[in-house]
Amino acid sequence: MTIGARVMKTGLAVALAVYISGMIGFSSPILAAVSSIFTIQPSISRSWKQILDQLQTNVLGAAIALAAVRLFGNTPISLGLVCIIVILCCIRLRMEATIGLTLVTVVAVMEADGGSWLYALERFSMVLTGMGAAFLVNVLVFPPRPRKQFVRQVHDAFG
Repeated sequence: MTIGARVMKTGLAVALAVYISGMIGFSSPILAAVSSIFTIQPSISRSWKQILDQLQTNVLGAAIALAAVRLFGNTPISLGLVCIIVILCCIRLRMEATIGLTLVTVVAVMEADGGSWLYALERFSMVLTGMGAAFLVNVLVFPPRPRKQFVRQVHDAFG
């Protein structure tokens, strides 16, 4: 069993997300840690695309969750229906890879009903913190070198 760059990056991203959450003063770093796990990608370009897609669908999911809480409350049935709506929106936008973290955001925001909009915004900020930590680690730690890998593969193929 080998520990590759992606494994190391995931661990570092989780640690960074938890550390930043503590510095900011979030009550619990769990959402930041989970979002960093969902966001880490094998390349910088895929990481950037994942960040953009996650940002769009998470904003959409949080907005739908906030509206649903105001209209229907945060009952298990309304939570389930909002999850279905958000999944359908992600599929319609062709951003299926973002469904997992977007649903985490929806559940976190809808569960925050008792704490007001500010509490829901804090939950959403935790998710964004984890996404940012994952992107930062992906760019700065063991950045992928596709050109170097390509040249090595060409030499191996001709050798």
